[in-house]
Amino acid sequence: MKKGLLCVLILLVCAGTVFAQGQGARDADRVYNARLAHIDPPTHPHNLASQKFAELVAERTDNRVIIEVYPAGQLGNAPNLMEQVQLGTIEIFQGGIGWWGSSLPDYWLVASNFVFDNLEHSRAVMTGPIGMELSERLLDEIDVRALNQGMVRNPRHLASVKPVRTLEDLRGLNVRVPEMANWMVPWQALGANPTPMALTETY
Repeated sequence: MKKGLLCVLILLVCAGTVFAQGQGARDADRVYNARLAHIDPPTHPHNLASQKFAELVAERTDNRVIIEVYPAGQLGNAPNLMEQVQLGTIEIFQGGIGWWGSSLPDYWLVASNFVFDNLEHSRAVMTGPIGMELSERLLDEIDVRALNQGMVRNPRHLASVKPVRTLEDLRGLNVRVPEMANWMVPWQALGANPTPMALTETY
């Protein structure tokens, strides 16, 4: 009886080992799909970079990790995409790190007007202790990991139906701005009338 029980136990252990090894083999063959979404048009450098990112991930994982890129707000505007990341509906949102100010208000500051002296200044802050602390808080408090926040912020231009040469020319001017609270305040302070507008609604 004891010998029979011992044989059964040995068989169960062996079967468990074989099952575990088989499960490991299946995991090794598994293909993981992740959705990357953003609001920029297909020809925008952000989309081209996203496509290149997907290409490199597939190449370096032997096609075991596939990144599906959805540009031009196909899956929603920026606030909606951030919500989807938090819910797990999509895996990656590619966009300005300042968008996360809606969840972690300190991020509003780093994406606000007139904060940095130049591009080098913004990169030094966002890749230094301040930026690292913000990204750690984003992970701890919001459960979202920032893969990169190097801040490439090019010079901005004001497209207007009338010349704007002085601050006085801004008074009463209707200005479309991103759907970010920190864009409203400086334009209001300058006397303009800012109105939030999704990038996908501009032309």
